[in-house]
Amino acid sequence: MLCCIERGGEWARQVEDYCQTVVVMGKKPGVAWALPFRLARLFRAQCVDVVHCHNFAPFVYGSIAGRIAGCRGVVYTVHGPDVRSEKMQALFQRLPVVDEIVAVSEHVRRRAIEALGLDQSV
Repeated sequence: MLCCIERGGEWARQVEDYCQTVVVMGKKPGVAWALPFRLARLFRAQCVDVVHCHNFAPFVYGSIAGRIAGCRGVVYTVHGPDVRSEKMQALFQRLPVVDEIVAVSEHVRRRAIEALGLDQSV
């Protein structure tokens, strides 16, 4: 299943051929307090075992939802620290809401360790 928290876009349309389910949540700009609960209901309904989040906003909503839903694992892929919210990212990534953090490159890994204080095992 692919779940897009804002909009689907071209990539979601291309993935429809490979995914059993593509869901677009339609999140509007700003904080969506109810979104983790909506996602958790979806995860339970779809019997999701592992939540894999890309980038920071999906990580926040998806990791909380994964924990609420009782998913077996939460993985976060760091594509690059967002300099506008480094302090928030550093704080949130230290909470016990994720099982693994993966960087997309060695450069991003070093930057995430430096900027966000992530563990060297990223």
